[in-house]
Amino acid sequence: MRDTTIPLSPATAADVSQSQSLAARITAALDLGQLELAYSLLSDLIDGTCGSAADHLLAGVVAIQLDKPEFAHKHFEQTLALQPDNG
Repeated sequence: MRDTTIPLSPATAADVSQSQSLAARITAALDLGQLELAYSLLSDLIDGTCGSAADHLLAGVVAIQLDKPEFAHKHFEQTLALQPDNG
């Protein structure tokens, strides 16, 4: 079987590594109940990558827990915009 993987450029590999590290930090903050930190990190992730529907959904849930309904609404709208068939 031939190896068909495409090597990543150093810049792309660094971006992937950074995103994985950020995701791990978000998970740790949520596990520790540090909602403000988790929301801040989610915002960084979304700002840096435009965010997936899952990122916006999680940010919306955390915003609700932080009693920030206007931010939650924004993230839930973006979730539906990115995945309209899941609404």
